[in-house]
Amino acid sequence: MPKKVSLAKLDLSVIQKEIKRRMKVYKKLCAQRAKLDEKIAEFEALAPLAGKFGKKRGRKRGRKPGRRRRGPGRPKMKAGKKGKRARRNPAPLAELLYNNMKGKDKVSIPEAAKLAIGAGYKTKAKNFDLVVGVAFKNKKLFKKVARGVYTVKG
Repeated sequence: MPKKVSLAKLDLSVIQKEIKRRMKVYKKLCAQRAKLDEKIAEFEALAPLAGKFGKKRGRKRGRKPGRRRRGPGRPKMKAGKKGKRARRNPAPLAELLYNNMKGKDKVSIPEAAKLAIGAGYKTKAKNFDLVVGVAFKNKKLFKKVARGVYTVKG
């Protein structure tokens, strides 16, 4: 970036040359602006017609007719119906694993899955080992010994 020089230090002829240069640029810019103003006026004249052509794209807002609402704000349950269903298992999986692993030193994930099912944990999971692995992520109850091997903390 060039240094800023005080106008008082410049020669009068240098200042006059700069003014002439800027006036030429100004005239060009004024001509360009006039052309752009004409184009803008043309587009503004066509704007009311633009809405009539072309179909709106995308899906309409709102829910499709005949669909039930789900999630928060859905209609309240009718009288006589139960709100919550009974728990399938006696305790959460992490708690059940913790209680069954207390006497054991190290347990792998497949062994822990067999322990949980043997203790009466009911599941419909296709890959129950994965569910057990997620339950072992509870750092308050379990400690990782090696890859895929856990122990009870404390």
